[in-house]
This record gives sequence, structure tokens and C-alpha cells, in this order.
Amino acid sequence: MKIALSKEIVPQTVSSLFTGWSVNPNYVTISIEHVKSSTDNSNELTAAQKAASFKLINNIVARNPGIKKVWADSAGGVTGHFSISPSSRARCPGPFPWAQMYQSLNGAAVEETPCIGTVTADALNIRREPTSQSPSVGTLLPGGNHEFRDRRSGEAIYGNTGWFFIQNGYVSAYYVNLQEPRPSWCY
Repeated sequence: MKIALSKEIVPQTVSSLFTGWSVNPNYVTISIEHVKSSTDNSNELTAAQKAASFKLINNIVARNPGIKKVWADSAGGVTGHFSISPSSRARCPGPFPWAQMYQSLNGAAVEETPCIGTVTADALNIRREPTSQSPSVGTLLPGGNHEFRDRRSGEAIYGNTGWFFIQNGYVSAYYVNLQEPRPSWCY
């Protein structure tokens, strides 16, 4: 069994996560949709949406013990709709508090300590997706503190596969010095 999250946070039981579908995914999914004011998924969840989503996801996983409480891979877990349809759903679910959701799934108190870092490059491109081949949607300059909302694995930059979500895209963790204290997902 595999789980995927789609459009704003959607646990889905799927028959094939990273390869083609053997059945229509609508027949084997559980979906949670959030209403947002932006049609491009760029809004963050409200506090109420986040709290309700975490509670609902925990309930779904508790009732379905085959669902792994980890980031999805070929053996299952939880992920975004972008993993199922990377070309048509690349921005789905948009900025989502993945690290906090996994903490919640695994019984930990949700950390509210921000992940803060400074840029070490002369200019750091903000990419639409966590890869250097993705279009640039902005730039961070060195110095100053930047708050990162989540960390995702992506293209390895000098061996570092970490990418931080900021504003409307991702920056390579290789070019960021992190400050202490920081939440456990921010490394």
C-alpha cells in the first residue's frame, strides 16, 4: 500500500506511486481539499486548516495501519500530488508544513521553532522545484536571515540533496548556513 498527498494535503492509497497507474487513482484514494484564495497553490495553510488536516491525517493513518508514517518511497508512505503527476501537479500542494505533519504523525509535539539560515552564495536562485534545472522564480542575496518553511530532498548539489522551501520556491541547502536553535527537520 502506498499513500500520497494531493491538492493541499490529500492522503491517497495508490497502487503505483512513481510509475504509471494500473487503475484510475480516483477509485483508490482518500482526498482532503483545502480552499485557498490563490488558484496556483501559493498560499500557506491557515492555522485552522493545518490543525484540522493533521488531526484528520492522523485519524486516517490510525484506521489504516498499512500506511507508513514516513515520506513516501517505492514501499509506501505519505507524499504530495506532485509525486504522482510531476508535470501537471508540480505545485501541488504548494507550501505545506511537511516536517510538522510527519512530527504529528509520529506522535511528537509539533515544533514551532523557525528554521533560519543565511545564504553563503553571491546570489542564490529560488527554484520552482528542488532542482537546478527548474525555472528560477527569484533570488536570495547573501547576508540577512531567511526563514525556511520546509525541507525536501531534490537534486544533489555537491552531495547535498536538501532543498529548503522559501517564499514561492526552493533553494539548495548546500548554500545555506543554519542558525541554532532550529527544529529537528531543519538540518
